[in-house]
Amino acid sequence: MKRLTVFTPTYNRAGTLPRTYESLCQQQSKDFAWLIVDDGSTDNTMQLVQMWQKAGLIDISYIQQPNGGKMRAYNHGVRICQTELFMCLDSDDWLTSPSSITDLLNFWDQHKDIAERDDICGIISFKHILGREGSYYINGPTMIMDDIVTNSSECENTTTYKTEVIRKYPFPEIEGEKFITEGVVYDRIDQQYQYLIFQDYTQTCEYQADGYTRRGVNLVINSPRGYQIYYNQRMVVARKGFIYNAKMYVATSLLANDWHFLQKASRKLLCLVATPLGYIKYRRLKQGHW
Repeated sequence: MKRLTVFTPTYNRAGTLPRTYESLCQQQSKDFAWLIVDDGSTDNTMQLVQMWQKAGLIDISYIQQPNGGKMRAYNHGVRICQTELFMCLDSDDWLTSPSSITDLLNFWDQHKDIAERDDICGIISFKHILGREGSYYINGPTMIMDDIVTNSSECENTTTYKTEVIRKYPFPEIEGEKFITEGVVYDRIDQQYQYLIFQDYTQTCEYQADGYTRRGVNLVINSPRGYQIYYNQRMVVARKGFIYNAKMYVATSLLANDWHFLQKASRKLLCLVATPLGYIKYRRLKQGHW
């Protein structure tokens, strides 16, 4: 059995997916399976993948599902994963080097004394963003995600999880919404686990004009209940930014037409104090401004 599942959720990315495929074909190690969950694509993604499967250069599994957003595709991928490790590689990203998987698995094996600890959920490595040059260093060997993000705000991360751990933390699936920030799961994992830090670039990405990263305020407007869950959670787990999280909880609750937000708030007094600021933020979001 393969050791690693490289998971790619995709939606209408036939234009960028070949770059992802080529980077996988170039890997020195073939100790991985590529699992693609197609979230209702209407382009020629299926035909491309079928052609690659016939070529047989790498192990590819292809699953189709009705369009429901990345979190549903991610949950689906985790449920059917059969390997020890699970890494997400988005359909507009690619592996940085032909040795990326070799280096990652070797690092895992070389640090088995840490990797096998019950409080370790997997590996954090770096993701290089085209157009954003620089070098990054996280003071390891292990950290929680919140500290990693705080100490490397200009750096994107690549997560490779123990499958048995990530399976415990599915994304909430909210009727009528197709997005929820990954921070919801990261915060929950942080309460019990740390990441082993791999000081190297594993993936490269190029932000797409229609990608989640650049859609900003529209994501909040279209997925308010997901963000409501996130900011309600942040009021409890965050070690700073309490007023900001409370303000955003109020604003996203109002966007979701949830007028019982004070009763549901994880920190009711804080929420009450932040309600005027939250209302102002709600009005700005409604006008399309962050």
